[in-house]
Amino acid sequence: MIDEKTKEHAILRELLEENEKPGVEVVERRLGGAKLFGVAHAYATNSRIIIIRRYVLGLRKSLKILKYKDIADVNIERGIMFCKVHFALIGEHQESEDSRKWLVGLKYPEVLEMVKFVNRMGAKATVKA
Repeated sequence: MIDEKTKEHAILRELLEENEKPGVEVVERRLGGAKLFGVAHAYATNSRIIIIRRYVLGLRKSLKILKYKDIADVNIERGIMFCKVHFALIGEHQESEDSRKWLVGLKYPEVLEMVKFVNRMGAKATVKA
């Protein structure tokens, strides 16, 4: 379910292309280790993943856009209450961990829903290429 009342969703609407529609949203939770002033919202659309992280008072924001055709692997680390997910890209070095591709403090059912959606869309992107 996508919460259309958030400021992140307003940012997302500006980024969406003509035929692009968001399918799944996941939000970091503070208790799971998310940054206190930089909680991320990740949206899986029909063509890419858009991670929006707003910082203190909304004065700064970070955007990370991952196209499905560039994702090589999705890693989920499940904890007691929350889990985290990382999107590894094709051609990426294992040593370089871009923290903007890590989402932490997520509820496991939400992560599963997003990963299933990403896998479906990734399969469609592979077929088109």
